[in-house]
Amino acid sequence: MSSQEKIKVVSRDKIKNFLFLFGYFLLLFNIAFIFNIIAIRKKTNLKEEPFQLTIDEFKDAKEYFKNSKKKVKITFWHNLYAEERKVLNKIIQDFEKDYPGIEVLEDNKGNWGQIFKHVSNALTVDKQPNLVVSYPDHVGFYHKSNKVLPLDAFIDKDEDFKNNKQNDFLPYYFAPIQIEDKIKHYYYLPFLKTTEIMFYNKDLLKSIHDKIPELINDKGEIAKDSLSWVQMDEISKILKDSNKKDFIPIVVDSESNLFIISTQQKGINYPLTKEQTQDFLHNSEVQELLQEFKTRYDNKHLTLGKLTGEEDKVPELLINNNIAFYITSTRRLDNLCIDNAFIPKLGYTNVPTVNSESNKNILQGSNVNLFYSKNKDEMLASWFFLKHLTSEDVYKDFLKENKFFNITRQASITQVKDRINEIESEINKKLTDSNKEETNKLKLRKEFLEKFILQNANSQESQKNFFTIYVFENSDFFINIIADLFIEVLMIDKNLNDKDTDARIKELLTEAINRI
Repeated sequence: MSSQEKIKVVSRDKIKNFLFLFGYFLLLFNIAFIFNIIAIRKKTNLKEEPFQLTIDEFKDAKEYFKNSKKKVKITFWHNLYAEERKVLNKIIQDFEKDYPGIEVLEDNKGNWGQIFKHVSNALTVDKQPNLVVSYPDHVGFYHKSNKVLPLDAFIDKDEDFKNNKQNDFLPYYFAPIQIEDKIKHYYYLPFLKTTEIMFYNKDLLKSIHDKIPELINDKGEIAKDSLSWVQMDEISKILKDSNKKDFIPIVVDSESNLFIISTQQKGINYPLTKEQTQDFLHNSEVQELLQEFKTRYDNKHLTLGKLTGEEDKVPELLINNNIAFYITSTRRLDNLCIDNAFIPKLGYTNVPTVNSESNKNILQGSNVNLFYSKNKDEMLASWFFLKHLTSEDVYKDFLKENKFFNITRQASITQVKDRINEIESEINKKLTDSNKEETNKLKLRKEFLEKFILQNANSQESQKNFFTIYVFENSDFFINIIADLFIEVLMIDKNLNDKDTDARIKELLTEAINRI
């Protein structure tokens, strides 16, 4: 099999089997969840035993954890990569030195889908962790168990947290949310935050520079802050004509993120309630967007990571010149730096835009929430660890190990600038050692911090462009529906005429509405 065949889209029979099995297991999964929720509500929870905290209790707990030889054990479930986990272990060691009365047991539960399943199952039998990484819509689902612990009581009683300016989170990272009732609460603190980005292969773009110099310079770099999808279509056509027949220029990691970002760029209002989901899917502009991405798929300009047959190896496809663009999370930078020879060829820019006047982009990445425990000391210990885990010091620990996440606090801007200066010094030392490969990696990290991480935090325009998904009843399920819908639209037979294709898209939209 040639290297280009590695990204050839799997056969339609395999896709149909994939969709059938996916739908079947999703149905079983949802049925199980319904019974789980019924079981959950019969267990001990916050409604039966509301969590209350006095200032004296809080102060006593802090003193106890700092001096006690008897340890309170708490569990933290996460999905960190191997190198990130090494940083976490050091963070836990440092925390346990400050709080010898607390022992943190960390456990990697796999990817986002796996960790969601583990937590959902654990809640049914009162075996939930004390802390877990989560998305807001996950918290919305977990909340049905009455075991998601609001942070308001801790925030209100923790004078250090309230008064310490280092805890001044940027507003779009730390805000109360409303789930199922009329009262807004703080349910999580921001941990390792990311956004979507488009990585690209400079070598491949350099080879077509002379055909489109207004968009690509002679170094193979994209000459604009972001490209429109119309411009991406133009570049993709040139790349297709310049490479093997089965070459597909663009691979997208998350179809739901791509679609949600595109609707926001187009000015389509994302649902704020379960009732609004139907209006959203009935919107004619939503159908137009789906049709546009189907056209790109049919033209073999774009595909999804999960449709390549090698979802886990997409970074390698970019490194090996098998694709030109990779739309994914900023967290993927590490995966693309494993080959030193590729680093000078790696470029990045903002995600493409539907509307050239809108650079809307989604804020994602992990938050950390707490769960109810029958043991009040565990809940208090969990708060102290949560506060440390999301602190400025921990962000600095990740920076030192070249794990670059979005800046969540104003104070962290200084940390990033300091890290940039440190990297600059390292570059100067490496230059004298003639260590070209290591120098290239350092230059990439410095540039990424300066031109992406720092710029997104400093620029008011960038901050205006960021958005988060609103949490409402079954919002997690709605995102799954969007992902299924997007894939099913791509799979529509491309030999159908325009009228039949439009009719089929409308059928799929109606089916999606009926699932909600």
